Amino acid sequence: MYANTNRYHEMLNSVRDFLKLYQVPKGLSERVMDYIASTWSMSRGIDTEKVLQICPKDMRADICVHLNRKVFKEHPAFRLASDGCLRALGYGVPDHPLRPWGPHLPPAGESVDSLCFVVSGSLEVIQDDEVVAILGKGDVFGDVFWKEVTLAQSCANVRALTYCDLHVIKRDALQKVLEFYTAFANHFSRNLLLTYNLRKRQKNTEGRQERRREERRGEERRGEERGGEERGGEERGGERRGEKGRGEEGRGEERRGEERRGEERR
Repeated sequence: MYANTNRYHEMLNSVRDFLKLYQVPKGLSERVMDYIASTWSMSRGIDTEKVLQICPKDMRADICVHLNRKVFKEHPAFRLASDGCLRALGYGVPDHPLRPWGPHLPPAGESVDSLCFVVSGSLEVIQDDEVVAILGKGDVFGDVFWKEVTLAQSCANVRALTYCDLHVIKRDALQKVLEFYTAFANHFSRNLLLTYNLRKRQKNTEGRQERRREERRGEERRGEERGGEERGGEERGGERRGEKGRGEEGRGEERRGEERRGEERR
């Protein structure tokens, strides 16, 4: 434990020296340090791959099933998977931590070759510079590549809003399992529902943008109408004040006329 802590502080010092030597901008330096600290806090400095390589194959498979138990137990698509099927899948479901505002997964335009299960955290899906979906615990995104012949290009970016834990199954690894375990393949295909399919564009994005523009125009019209009503009220108030002033002047002239006529009679 103490050795890991010392190694962590040595690594932090090395990274700080690197950032200082190459004059990395402050914002980027903070992101680097934040990434290292958060990754270390989740892994405690333990290299999972090294530990798995020490273990024999059967034991390694059991460990992988245990590490991915949240995905295998919570999603109905894996309910009928046999122990052998889960052990084969476990090898292909690596843990994939993400940090807030990190790189897009996958970037728009690149191939979608992974099926991602959100174990914790929140992510946003961005299409045409607009957030079209928010993903959280229990959601699945990617592509139904087991039903398609060709790889698809991602039509959107997925970016972490908080620190996230994703479990990712690669296309090739999943297809090998589905080809071998045919009964599981049928159940998996029927029961795995994507929360967001990166292959497909959101058809109502333009409609939403148009509605927002209409709402803004409506607000501007209502603002102009309110301004017109206020100006009209001020004008009517001025007219009433003017009429009142003229009435008072007329009554004053009448009183002065009566006073002059009274003096002439006297």
